[in-house]
Amino acid sequence: MKRLTIGNLLLGTAAIVVALMMWLQVSVQTEPSKQREFDVRLRTENLAEDLIVTSIPATVTVVADGSPEDLDAIKSESIDAVIDLSRAKAETRKFGIRLIAPTRFANLLTLNQPTVRLAIQRRKSAEFGVEVERFGALPRDVVSDSKDDEVEPQKVIVTGPEQDVDRVRRVVGSLDLKLVREKGAYPTEVRMLDEDGKIIPTVRAEPKIVRIIPSTSPAPADRVLLIVPDFVGQPGGNFRVATYEITPTQVSVNGPPGTVSRYSTIKTEPIDLSGMRGRQIRSVRLILPADVKLVRNQVVRVRVTIEPIPTNEIPPPEGSP
Repeated sequence: MKRLTIGNLLLGTAAIVVALMMWLQVSVQTEPSKQREFDVRLRTENLAEDLIVTSIPATVTVVADGSPEDLDAIKSESIDAVIDLSRAKAETRKFGIRLIAPTRFANLLTLNQPTVRLAIQRRKSAEFGVEVERFGALPRDVVSDSKDDEVEPQKVIVTGPEQDVDRVRRVVGSLDLKLVREKGAYPTEVRMLDEDGKIIPTVRAEPKIVRIIPSTSPAPADRVLLIVPDFVGQPGGNFRVATYEITPTQVSVNGPPGTVSRYSTIKTEPIDLSGMRGRQIRSVRLILPADVKLVRNQVVRVRVTIEPIPTNEIPPPEGSP
């Protein structure tokens, strides 16, 4: 039996180290690195205030090359793709993209496309008054006149590429009439329109939300009223009103709800019976309360029959037995 010596021990240790290195080499060869693509947000920085980017992709594609463990640890939200526009002018050309990522992943990342074409134009701002554009139908119990609509604020600042701001002809906020109630205010996002009424999507308004405050009041209420003749005077002598007939007997009116609700009848203008004999027909007007109107104009006729009082119904003269 051989004795264990220091030489033998060192020789054995060396053999183990060589075997371990060979295993690691084989392991790496059998498990090669992998790739994965990420969509990363693209942003710009250092752009002069008088310029604006009018065409830029929202994201760019980044390729990560590493072990499965590294790829699983990379999160797209931790990576930024940035374009430095400190030297940009009003132009359209390609700009280089710089990646910003955690240090441990920086060497694993490459851009699918290291440059991107941007369109840069002069920025312009202009003030516009807001118009109200109505659509739909009002509820039946509300009336509102468009000329009395108010907007808060009345004006907005429109900003965008110079050539597009120059195309703006109207700034419009929409009011859906079916939503309108008394004393209401309605937020709406304004739209910038060109001379053909088309939206210009490349410009923005500040503020972009305004409030439309329509002037409203209760809608006139409808009510049917019975016509009552207003007779004045007397036929005189031994005559009396035998019968009268009104055509039509009732009319429809409308007006403020608080007003028309107080009435159930409506009077004619005075009809003077003084000296009237036989059968008479009068066309008369109706006396309407303030702010109340006829739903439909109608001719009102009153037919009155005046006849002698029967002898047995005539009271005796005063002082007779």
